Amino acid sequence: MQAETGLTAIVQDHFGEALSEPRGDACSHADVYTGLQGVIAVLAALQHRNRTGEGQHVDVCLFDTVIASLENNGFKFRYIDPPWIEEILGNVIVAREETIEKKPDLVVKVARGIAESSVFGLANPDGALRNHWKMYPETKPQEVNDETFRQARRIFDSRFDLTKLEPGVKWGENMPAQWKRMADISIEEGLVPKNFDISACYTNQFIPQINEFDQKKIEADAKGSNW
Repeated sequence: MQAETGLTAIVQDHFGEALSEPRGDACSHADVYTGLQGVIAVLAALQHRNRTGEGQHVDVCLFDTVIASLENNGFKFRYIDPPWIEEILGNVIVAREETIEKKPDLVVKVARGIAESSVFGLANPDGALRNHWKMYPETKPQEVNDETFRQARRIFDSRFDLTKLEPGVKWGENMPAQWKRMADISIEEGLVPKNFDISACYTNQFIPQINEFDQKKIEADAKGSNW
């Protein structure tokens, strides 16, 4: 992880000849920083449960945390997207087949809620952040100023940029070519058998219902949001 994020090279460049041999980050900042984010998320989830009785799902990522930490400290990265990057999967929602069969309305509501919130966030990122802090005050920085807001916005953009749709694609729509590309890579690496049926891994049966909402209205509400 240290090598993937460039942290090893940064340590080498900083200490240079003072190092007797190339080495990584002795303090393992990737684990430390991500662990810190995980603790904050767990405490926020516990506070939310105390207030509402609802549980939360906590998810943290080593790579994202290190990159965000480095960028927030002034490091400049040049992002290189390989030509096949648009050919593979992005975000997916995983559900049990039993849930899909017995609770289709739940599947549609969850997916539509994600789609609507994505529309809102893309239309007004600043408003989405402030509304999130208003609803979940335990996640709000102790002091909100230009710098802390800039850092929060960087993290927000790194996620929400991935939700932007290609022209002609509907919210939640699975593209067979992307799934096939993922299957081809998995087969090549020996992760799945050659006769693996990738079409059994996804469904587009709920896409019409998921997209039954007024996107322009949500965009207008987002732009007029008064936090």
